Amino acid sequence: MNETTTIEWEVEDADGDTVVLTIRGEVEPFQQGRTSGPPEFCYPDEGGCASIVAILDEDGKVWAGELKPAVRDAIEVALVEQEQRDLEDGEAEAAISRFEAREEEGYIR
Repeated sequence: MNETTTIEWEVEDADGDTVVLTIRGEVEPFQQGRTSGPPEFCYPDEGGCASIVAILDEDGKVWAGELKPAVRDAIEVALVEQEQRDLEDGEAEAAISRFEAREEEGYIR
């Protein structure tokens, strides 16, 4: 299942001014492959891909500019990295919540 992720990115417009864009993208979660052990239990990495869905300017309107291919690639990498950070933050928050719940129930003193 793809996740929607948002980042901000600075680019220069046609006049040479810096514009902060809001980039929304869909990210396919990365699944680590397994490369050791019996061959029947090994599989390659999967996912970790991103696609840009919307590019908005500072006013929240669709940006009319063009991204260079290298910039587009860098943005897609940044979207994947942001999604990974979001997942890690969510996992940490869930672990803290589970600990606090067990503490409240008296299992942890």
